[in-house]
Amino acid sequence: MSEPCLLLDKLPAELRNRVWEFAFAPDDDSEVELAEATPPSKNLLLTCRQIYDESYGLYQPAYRDYFRTTKFRITYQINRVGFTTYATSTFGNSPLLRYPRALVEQITRMTFVIERPHQRADDTLELVDKRGGWKWTSMPLPVDYLAVAFFTIARDNAGVWLSFARNRDVMEDRLAQATIATTFTRQLLMVESLLGDLY
Repeated sequence: MSEPCLLLDKLPAELRNRVWEFAFAPDDDSEVELAEATPPSKNLLLTCRQIYDESYGLYQPAYRDYFRTTKFRITYQINRVGFTTYATSTFGNSPLLRYPRALVEQITRMTFVIERPHQRADDTLELVDKRGGWKWTSMPLPVDYLAVAFFTIARDNAGVWLSFARNRDVMEDRLAQATIATTFTRQLLMVESLLGDLY
């Protein structure tokens, strides 16, 4: 006869649920490179049937919350070799393809970090409005905000408006004029394309 499992047989269900919640919690609250994101692992669910039955209901919301609450970043590196400037991005390696789009759309905290070795400070572009509002810090143009707004050009045809703004009110006004709600994935692609043109 096998010996009883102290975790499953002796610990009350309420305390076991706390253990499962802790197992699915993020390691810390630091910024995470999107390409290196590590949402909660399913390994605990695979240990035995009882643990699966008890913890699966906690795993699903923890997995979704990871994308909703984690502060992600995409690093965009600007390098110069002689007179040639080239850029590389962790986003360019398509980290978004690793996750279902529905999860990516849950992201609410995102920053592009533009690393320029020849400058004293990195430029940043931080998401401040999920509709498509971004805040610049130390960028090469005299603006403070960017609005990524999509609008209808003609029937079944859409355009994008990448609009620079001096203050948040102007940015929000331009976002309010959008006629098409954009997906977050599409926003990221447009922002990275803009960075490639600017830098």
